[in-house]
Amino acid sequence: MDAFTIHPWIAYSQHDTLRNVFAPDQCWPIIWDLRDAPEYARQVSNPEESPSRLELSQPATRKAVKIMRIECDDFPESWPVQVVRDDDDITLGDVLSAIHTTLKMRLSKEEYGRLPRRQQLKVAQVFEQRCKMTVDEAQRDACRAHGVIRMDCLVDRIWFDSLTVSPNALDTWILALRQYPPNDFAPREEPPCKDSSIVWDLREPPERARRASDPQQSPSPVQLSHLATSPPLKTLDIVCDIFPQSWPIQIRQTDDITIGDVLNAIYTELRRKITQDVYDGFKDVHRERVKAAFAQRCSMPGSDEEKQTRRSRGVTRIDCLLGHTLFAGLSVHPDMDRTCILTLRKSRG
Repeated sequence: MDAFTIHPWIAYSQHDTLRNVFAPDQCWPIIWDLRDAPEYARQVSNPEESPSRLELSQPATRKAVKIMRIECDDFPESWPVQVVRDDDDITLGDVLSAIHTTLKMRLSKEEYGRLPRRQQLKVAQVFEQRCKMTVDEAQRDACRAHGVIRMDCLVDRIWFDSLTVSPNALDTWILALRQYPPNDFAPREEPPCKDSSIVWDLREPPERARRASDPQQSPSPVQLSHLATSPPLKTLDIVCDIFPQSWPIQIRQTDDITIGDVLNAIYTELRRKITQDVYDGFKDVHRERVKAAFAQRCSMPGSDEEKQTRRSRGVTRIDCLLGHTLFAGLSVHPDMDRTCILTLRKSRG
């Protein structure tokens, strides 16, 4: 697999300052290596401190629930995390413990056999490294005897990022993970931008994106012409777990792909009108939410001509994301060549 890194302006990151201001309720303020028990998580505001028992006992959602299902695109198989409380509402601690417990489960021989050969080699290396991290020989022997666990299959994507409500299923949440440490961007021809990210609502054209360091300024044409990856690529695929269907974003260039190329490709794909068959295939509840998202998009600020154009185009793919329209960044796909994972966050308006 060809290795590459993503320019920090469009690279996925958990703790971008402006993104948290723009959507403060979309990111939990903890730093957590999923290999450790939840009580070893740390607070973003104070990395030396772990969340208190009182904090972990708080409801996990604004509207208290007793059943949650958590899915993750980084899992190589369907390993739904089930959180159920009969006696009380689900807490933050319940969620973190359920994630940790699910990933500590032993991997079956059948599951291991279904992994691609290259992935098997990576998992074996991670497993051996995990066993070497034990404090003594007895624990090391116990680790090897227990065998490979689901956690090992995540390879280096073992840091908790956030949970967002699934737009496609009730009582279901999407778990986002991140690599650590983040890849350094080292372009061949020019230094990296000092700014760490952009803030962009995908309902707006890329030229209306804003700089994280200065919300009043949009990226300049020169900045958008910076290379999107290092080393430069001429082909790049982008996938997203929130898309209700397989809508691959494919970028094919004769020149090296730039940040502007990436943003334009995402925007263009999500402006495509959905077919009647796709719309009819949604469940009734989903269809009503898509209609509401379309109406909200048509009422967004703009000239009368812009609003009329939105209405005349009808329902597009962006409406099917049900409010998950904030660009949160791209991360390198761990298994697919020249492919990135697009992470989105929910807009507040």
